[in-house]
Amino acid sequence: PVLSQAIAMPGWFSDHRRNMLRYAHMTATGVLVGTESNGKVEKALFGGPDVVFEPTEADLRELVEGLKLAGRIYLRAGARRVMPATFVYHEFREPDDLERLDEIVVDNSDIQLGTGHPQGGNALSASPERGVVDPDGFRVHGMHNLHLCDASVFPTSVKVNPQLTTMALAECAAPRIAATPD
Repeated sequence: PVLSQAIAMPGWFSDHRRNMLRYAHMTATGVLVGTESNGKVEKALFGGPDVVFEPTEADLRELVEGLKLAGRIYLRAGARRVMPATFVYHEFREPDDLERLDEIVVDNSDIQLGTGHPQGGNALSASPERGVVDPDGFRVHGMHNLHLCDASVFPTSVKVNPQLTTMALAECAAPRIAATPD
C-alpha cells in the first residue's frame, strides 16, 4: 500500500518525493530473519503493549546478509536500483555494490526494523521453572483459566512465517484445552 511504502521509503524531502513519484514502478520486500531471544513486551508510552527489541550483532549481520541477497536477486532480475530502508539514503545499481551494506548498517539506528511475526517467550514445558505453558492443556502455569496456543509458545523463532505452524499447534491444542477441567 502507498502509505506503507511511504513510511518505509528511504530518503528525505527531494529524494523521498522523487522516489514516491515512481511508486507505480516499485516493489517492496521484507527480509524475515530469526533472532536471538532478547525481545520483550512492555507497556507502550500511551498504554497498550509495545514490543521492545534490540538486535544482537549476529541478528543484524543475518539481516544485512538477507538484504544483500534480496538486492542481488532484484538487480539480476532487471531492477535498475535497490534502496534498502536505511535512514541515510543509499541506492545500489550493481550486485557487488551491495557489499557496502556491511559498512552502512553497523547498528539498529542505521536501518528501519519491524516485526510481523514475534515468536517465543512463553515456552511449553511441564515444569514451571523451565517454561510458561503446560503442554498437556496449554494452560499458563499458576493460572486457572488462561490458555495459550500461539507462536509465543515456540521455543525460539522458526525463521519463516509461522502461520501454518501456529495453525497446526492450535489443531493440537484445541482438544487438550477443551478437555482441561475448569
